[in-house]
Amino acid sequence: VDRHRIAYVGHSWDAHVGAILAGVETRISSYVLMASGYSDEEEAFASKDPERMAQIKEVGEDNVHNYFREYAWDDPVYFLGHTDRESIFLQFASADPITKETAQKYLERFSAKDKKMEFYNAPHALNAAARLDRDRWLQKRLAIKKIDEKELGDIEQLK
Repeated sequence: VDRHRIAYVGHSWDAHVGAILAGVETRISSYVLMASGYSDEEEAFASKDPERMAQIKEVGEDNVHNYFREYAWDDPVYFLGHTDRESIFLQFASADPITKETAQKYLERFSAKDKKMEFYNAPHALNAAARLDRDRWLQKRLAIKKIDEKELGDIEQLK
């Protein structure tokens, strides 16, 4: 297997896990990470969701901080700075709670020299434009044959 032609594509929780993997796995050269966050503790405390804010208040801020310290091995933020060998493409959906400013901060935390980010006017499942961008990006990174973009466009949109 040509190690320069191995990619990981993950959506939502799988993108969360993929960001951790990118920091420790040396055999994968390219990562497409879609519709996820990459700093659990920061996101928890930055949330404006009344339910999440009530949960933090009920449990206690110190207890929540302690929880995140105890489970730091599961927070991608600690792995993003160890991705210098990889190519990273982050895709975000406008319907998700992550802002463009937060997404830009995530991109900057990845140490990869070859990195890219796109935002799509789309639901969490993303859309055909994201799929096309993702496939074109992978085609270049993995040196695979040209993808039939018409067939790709005919794939039914996930909900």
